Amino acid sequence: RFLDHTVRRGETLSHIAQRYGTSIRLIQETNGIRRPDRLSIGQRLRIPRGAVTARVAASTSSSARTARRDPWGSP
Repeated sequence: RFLDHTVRRGETLSHIAQRYGTSIRLIQETNGIRRPDRLSIGQRLRIPRGAVTARVAASTSSSARTARRDPWGSP
């Protein structure tokens, strides 16, 4: 199983791999990426799911709860 990720401005494969707890190499192999420096904004990537990615999903939903409590982004 895979997660879908849409590349946003400023993201690198390194950042994306770290976020999902996987390796750059695995993302490259899964998506047929030969040149990791050539990501495009809006490009859709398939991220292999694993035990670590489940933790990322849980922390993302936790962040979403925080964002709802403070919609203006104030500290």
